[in-house]
Amino acid sequence: KTPENIIYALCDGTRLCGLMFPKLNILIHQEGLDTIFSFLSRLAFNPKLVSNIYNRAAIVRVLYGFIPVKMAVDIGGPAVTLLDGVTMGRAKLMPMLMRHFVDLEALGSDDINSNRKFGYRTHVLVLMDYLWENEGKFHQDMFAAHVQENPMDFVRFYNSLLNDLSFCFDHAFEGIESIHQMETAVPDPNEQPIETFLRRTEEFSRREYWQSRCSALMVYGADMLMITKRFIDRKSDAFLSEHLVERIASFMVRMVDRLVGQSCSKLKIKDPKAFCFEPRHILTLSLRSLLAMSAHEKFLAVFVKDPQLLNEKLFFKTCDLLSKKSVLSEEERRKFQEIWGKIASLSEEQMDEDVLIDGADEEFLDPLMQTLMVDPVRLPSSGIIADRVVITRHLLTDPHDPFNRAPLTEEQLVPQEALKQKIGEYRARRIAEWRELRKEQSADGKGSNSSSPAGADGERESNKTTSEAVDLNGTRGSMESDFELMTECSEEHRRLRPIEGQSRFVEDVDMDGIERAEVVDEMEEDEEDEDEE
Repeated sequence: KTPENIIYALCDGTRLCGLMFPKLNILIHQEGLDTIFSFLSRLAFNPKLVSNIYNRAAIVRVLYGFIPVKMAVDIGGPAVTLLDGVTMGRAKLMPMLMRHFVDLEALGSDDINSNRKFGYRTHVLVLMDYLWENEGKFHQDMFAAHVQENPMDFVRFYNSLLNDLSFCFDHAFEGIESIHQMETAVPDPNEQPIETFLRRTEEFSRREYWQSRCSALMVYGADMLMITKRFIDRKSDAFLSEHLVERIASFMVRMVDRLVGQSCSKLKIKDPKAFCFEPRHILTLSLRSLLAMSAHEKFLAVFVKDPQLLNEKLFFKTCDLLSKKSVLSEEERRKFQEIWGKIASLSEEQMDEDVLIDGADEEFLDPLMQTLMVDPVRLPSSGIIADRVVITRHLLTDPHDPFNRAPLTEEQLVPQEALKQKIGEYRARRIAEWRELRKEQSADGKGSNSSSPAGADGERESNKTTSEAVDLNGTRGSMESDFELMTECSEEHRRLRPIEGQSRFVEDVDMDGIERAEVVDEMEEDEEDEDEE
């Protein structure tokens, strides 16, 4: 294992070279650049060489410094773009970054370590984003091939990323709501001067705290949302894994609900840019991701299985918003409006899960989720039989048996083939009975319709259309004003395109009023101050 003092010296020396390199106009030979990058990559992504995750994260930060971000000043000669000159070790760079992102989960989830973890993961995401956008199809093909060969690697990676996404936006929205409450509060007219002074001091302190906190969380969350959108565009079927599809569907709808639903008025603040809050950009990414995933029937089946996940009122409220605001293109709006029809059509073809569970033997049901099992497995330490999907999803965040807290890995699960066959036979029988019942109901319906051709059905359809129109008209005014006021100070999100020139060691580009590296550095400085205290 590599001694820590050597790692510290290596990191400090490389960062110093990065700072001095553009000023001295030193041209690094191609072979030397390959050697440096290959050596750092091997140390950063090999736990056998560097076991301490903090040290590996420090080396990844050095690799992060190889990213060019700004056109170089005229320094008497051509500037060398470090990362673009590397040819060795590039094929495995994306998979190694994904594994390192997951390994950083070992830092913990308390306040100090979560800030530190987000800072280190920001380096990983910016590296991935740069490689994805500026290296042509090479890294995208490497990513797709790796996900195809090792699907569970991607499941672990995106499960960690989705946890961070939820954490970031939940806490950031909490801060925005706190600022909204403070800005809309009506002061007491009988308030004494000293009370006014104390109140304003507290408000100033709270605003400063949330401005710093929300800025970091919003920048990190927007990065993760953009990475998600790019992964979906390149390989959306990777998100159809039974471990991810329900989580990604739930998250996307929750984001739309927070920005468009009834509680969106609580996110209206006077200066959203000061908090790096770009609601239009966040909503656009969420809707486009939802739209791309809706091309898969398996994704839409999630909403059929859980009708409360995407309610009709939220969907048509979003459609009405899209028709008024330029959030999506005209073609995208048309495709989004077709989603509800696809879900309705799919719901007629699929049997309700509750009906399937009704009458099932207790041994057919998962003990944790009370759903009909698909692939039952026995947990070796507790002896409990559960569904493989439920247990593997649990093991992604907690490597212990949920029933007795004994250590557990996916490889230790014991398949129950006999029980699996029984459940399959029961499922097939219940589905056949349900289809026969549907046929009988359809035949009865046709008979009754022949006696009254356009009476009841036409009236029901008319009433339904009228009720939908009333519902939309009733919510249109409040919805339009809420979202419009929430986004009036926000501009369309502008993604930086790193160009050939100086590296991140020299100077970082301002992004929407905040420097990405400054956010990371401030987080790390706060951690050091807290450690000293």
